[in-house]
Amino acid sequence: MAKAEGDAAVQHALRPGAANDGHVAPPDAAHSAATRRHTGIPSVAVARNGRLWVTYYGSPTGGEDSNNYCTLATSADGGTTWKDVLVADPDGLGPLRAFDPEVWTAPDGRLFWTWTERVSPLQAESKNAYAGCPADPKNDRLMCVDFPGDDEPTMAPSPRRIARGVMMCKPIVRSDGAWLFPSAHWNAAPSACFYESRDCGRTFECIGGVTLPRTARVFDEHAVVQLRNGDLLAFMRTQRLANCMESVSHDGGRTWSEPKKARVNHTCSRLFLRKLASGNLLLVKHGGIDEDCGRRRLTAFLSDDDGATWKGGLLLDERPAASYPDGDQAADGLVYVVYDRDRTGAQEILLAAFTEQDVLAGRNASGRLHLRQTIAAKRRLKHCDK
Repeated sequence: MAKAEGDAAVQHALRPGAANDGHVAPPDAAHSAATRRHTGIPSVAVARNGRLWVTYYGSPTGGEDSNNYCTLATSADGGTTWKDVLVADPDGLGPLRAFDPEVWTAPDGRLFWTWTERVSPLQAESKNAYAGCPADPKNDRLMCVDFPGDDEPTMAPSPRRIARGVMMCKPIVRSDGAWLFPSAHWNAAPSACFYESRDCGRTFECIGGVTLPRTARVFDEHAVVQLRNGDLLAFMRTQRLANCMESVSHDGGRTWSEPKKARVNHTCSRLFLRKLASGNLLLVKHGGIDEDCGRRRLTAFLSDDDGATWKGGLLLDERPAASYPDGDQAADGLVYVVYDRDRTGAQEILLAAFTEQDVLAGRNASGRLHLRQTIAAKRRLKHCDK
C-alpha cells in the first residue's frame, strides 16, 4: 500500500480519544437533515442490479469546516425513494473533518465509498469556516470502505486508508485491467496525482501526476478517461486559462504532457467527464462548450471522437448555484447525474436521469428523461406556539 505523507503529523494533531481510523456507523439524529446547515458535493454510483448509491457531505455548523461528515444513501427504486445507510464522522465536533466523498462500482460489483480526512481548526477558531479550513493538506488521508453494492451492508464496514489526498472524480479501469484513482495532493507538485491498483483495490501506488502552473492551481478535481488509442486524457479545474486545463498521458498515467488550456471552456468548478458503454464521452458542465457562465445552466454533451468535438446539449438545471455534477451509467444505458444546489439555503442534492438520445436531441426524446429528483434537502422545522 502506498505510504501517505504526514501520518505522524496527523496522529500527533488528533485530540486524545479521537477515532483515528475514521468512524463509520448508521446515521443518528446528529446527522439528520434537520440539523444540517451545509449540504453538498455529491457523487453517484449504480450497482450491477440497478441499485443507486449517492454520497455527499454536510455540517451542523454551516460550512466547509471541522464538523463535516459524509453521508451514504441508497435507492432500490430508481431514485424515487432514498434511505440514509451510513455516515463517516471521525470525531463528531472534534478537529477531524470528513469531506469530498466519492462512490464507484468496481468491475467485481463492490461499491467503493471514499472520502478525505483532514485535521482542521475547530469551528470556533476558524475566521472563515465557509472558505475551508487552513490545515496542512499534506496530512490528507483518502479513506475507503467497500462492500457488495447490490444490497445494503448488514453491518458497518471498517474504513482503511488507501492513499494521500482528495479524490473528487471517478476512478477508471484501464484497458489493461488496472484501476486508476485520481487523488489530488493540494498545493504540491505534482498535485493532480494518480494512484494505481493492480490487485483489485487491495493496495495502491502513486504512479504520477500533473503539475499545474502555480498561478492557475486551485483544487485540481481532475477527471480522467482513456481514449480509443489508449492515451489518458485528464481535465483539471483551474482558476485561470479558461478555468480548465488538460493533459495527456501515453504510458498509463506515469508521465503527463505539459498542461495547457483545455479544449472546453468552463467556470472555476468541478465538471463531469466519463466514457459511456457506447465508447462516447459524456461531459456535464456549466453552459455551452466554449462558455464560462458561472455556476448555472448545468448541461450535458456527447463526443464520438474522443473529445475533439461535442454534440447535443441537454439542459439539466438552469438555476444558479446548481453545481458539482457526478454521474454513472446503468446496464440498460440510462445515465444518472447527481449535483447540489444552494448548499447553505435549500441544501438540495438532486438527480437527473437521461439517455444519450436525450443529450443529442436536447429534449426528452427517449421518454425516460427525469430531472430534479430530490435526494436530500433542508427540512424546515415546525415550531409550535406555547
